[in-house]
Amino acid sequence: MTSRSSRPTFPCAQALGSAFVVGALALGACNSAPFQAPKPEPEGQADRFYAVNPIRDLDLLFMIDNSGSMKEEQTKLRKNFPTLIETLRQIPGGLPNVHIGVISSDVGAGNVFISGNPACNRPGGDKGEFQAKAGCGLNADANFIISLNNDTQKNFMGKLEDVFSCIADLGTSGCGFEHQLQSVRVALAENVTPKNAGFLRKDAFLAIVLITDEDDCSAPPTSDLFADQSFGDTQTGSLRCNIAGHLCNGEPVPGKAFMSPLTTCSPNPKGRLIPVDDIKNFVLSLKPNFPDRIIVSAITGIPAREEGTQYAFTVSKQPQGPDLLDVEPVCNSGADGTAAPSLRVSQFVKSFGDNGTIESICNSDYSPALKRLGDLIAARLDPGCISEKLIDTDTKTAGIQAECSVVDRVPDSNTGAFDDTVLPECGKGPAPCWKLQAPGENGNMCKAGNYRVIVDRGGKEAAKGTIQSVKCRSCALADDPRCP
Repeated sequence: MTSRSSRPTFPCAQALGSAFVVGALALGACNSAPFQAPKPEPEGQADRFYAVNPIRDLDLLFMIDNSGSMKEEQTKLRKNFPTLIETLRQIPGGLPNVHIGVISSDVGAGNVFISGNPACNRPGGDKGEFQAKAGCGLNADANFIISLNNDTQKNFMGKLEDVFSCIADLGTSGCGFEHQLQSVRVALAENVTPKNAGFLRKDAFLAIVLITDEDDCSAPPTSDLFADQSFGDTQTGSLRCNIAGHLCNGEPVPGKAFMSPLTTCSPNPKGRLIPVDDIKNFVLSLKPNFPDRIIVSAITGIPAREEGTQYAFTVSKQPQGPDLLDVEPVCNSGADGTAAPSLRVSQFVKSFGDNGTIESICNSDYSPALKRLGDLIAARLDPGCISEKLIDTDTKTAGIQAECSVVDRVPDSNTGAFDDTVLPECGKGPAPCWKLQAPGENGNMCKAGNYRVIVDRGGKEAAKGTIQSVKCRSCALADDPRCP
């Protein structure tokens, strides 16, 4: 955020209005003396205020579709999962303190008996409960993975990656009316699912990962959608989820062959399924004061290119029985499977803005998707990213020669007052000192193009409760020659 202010001090009203704040400790800094300003009067100013010892707790929930078409996709997830963990291990300080839980997409199909569909005739299905199983290495009393203090305290034997791979092998016998979003909601509502108690931590980051090749079909438990005979036997069973939950050109999709550009189609907020916003609002309610601590990712049915892709119902000939109407896949990778359009799952992920990532489940390799998720988590857990363009004070020298003021605000344990210490730039004074970490440099987990200020403390830790202020000269004018 750029400020044109040239005031020599930064009272709390201004600081909190223009700062990126991580951690509740930053708010407490408003009761003491102002931070010192940068040495020059800035054209623009990039302010950062954050706790030096940031939150490193991460609750990671995987919702894995366990319906009949998910064998190949589950295999790819288990194979590529180490990419995510390796990315998290690269965060300064090592692997965060993680809780990792696995749930299925099966929460049943209402409270009615569905003839010929035994997989869906379990009211509540797996009920959003963590799918721990014997033989995976978890302690006998555990139903989710715990790894703390850089993997030195854990509730399992062996490697974290191997334990997850074993747990995530859910099989493909789950109900084909997948309730992906409702399963997440039930799993995280500890009053509804007490077996999952202890997974969510109040101040932790929460990351939700959805792996599914069909769209969400979450309906109220009392819904008769799944036994509704009006759909007839000429439509595939799960097609009713599209008919009940999707719009194209603002109208409910018809129960017959048709075609419309995918870009004209969206979830139906007034259909027979639970509105996506209801699930989103529930998830946000888990972190009412810190929505930025919620990260959502999906590997699901999206095309390689949305423009030009059609949303279509087509009729297929059957060797026996009536011809069937079904939804056409929006992506197809041959042996790696196909996927139906995931309009509801996509809307859910996109509603979290920059804290959401979505990738195609038809990709043959999930490593890039999991790497992207890991980088996003790393950027949120590790503060100090500067999104503004920084002024280069010496354009003749390679790299950015930034002008910043870095201040440690250290609390007095007896009085509660804060003492400010201005840190020198490394090479211009002793440790602790600051230096600029370039985009892509090892250890910089910020978004592409973002610099990061780090502090070299000579091997020592900052005092407990330290708040750090970073203020750098930033570009106010697009044509400034000092702004590459």
